[in-house]
Amino acid sequence: MSAVCHELIDYETRINQQTIMTNTLKELKRILNTGGKLIIREPIVPENPTQMISLTLSKTQKVTATRAQVAAVYANLTEAELFEKFIQEWIFLDDASIRSLTSPNADQQARYAVPAWIVAEYARKRTFIDYVGNWQSEMHELNAAFAPQDIQAYAIAAGFKPTHIQFETLMEDDYYGEFKDGDGIILTDSHGVPIDQATLLPSHMYMLIEV
Repeated sequence: MSAVCHELIDYETRINQQTIMTNTLKELKRILNTGGKLIIREPIVPENPTQMISLTLSKTQKVTATRAQVAAVYANLTEAELFEKFIQEWIFLDDASIRSLTSPNADQQARYAVPAWIVAEYARKRTFIDYVGNWQSEMHELNAAFAPQDIQAYAIAAGFKPTHIQFETLMEDDYYGEFKDGDGIILTDSHGVPIDQATLLPSHMYMLIEV
């Protein structure tokens, strides 16, 4: 199952998340033969989702798309302007969780204190600007809905043995949400120390579940 789990719950009321995931895994367990294996690849929430990150964005650098040609409607936005658009339009966002910070280069850069899980989500969203409908759809979707421990717990509730569940987290090669040199985006901790995106904000988990 590749990037399926979050799709199961994105368009349902999130209060049903545990029921939907547990029932799905129960059905998968039912149809798997003894000795069968289920492999799950899924975008993940950072290990410390509420850790505050200093996100600095250029007010002069235009947005870049790593997946497709930027649509004309977004081509003139700077990185700072696109983040502001994200803040205003993403339905899962609690505005109170993001704080504007003073930037020493205020005419060139915008700075924000942002929880890690929101930075990780924005890293994904900022590349879905190849056409307007794609962006609008993404503004109603939570790409990283689970931590690995969440899916592990649902699998156990579905009847899989804990000893038959393994997982790892990583930043995939050529991950579309990776911030590149020249993007006009800087991540630091509260003390100004640069943050390694691959370490703090891994893109995916791979889980192996055996029957």
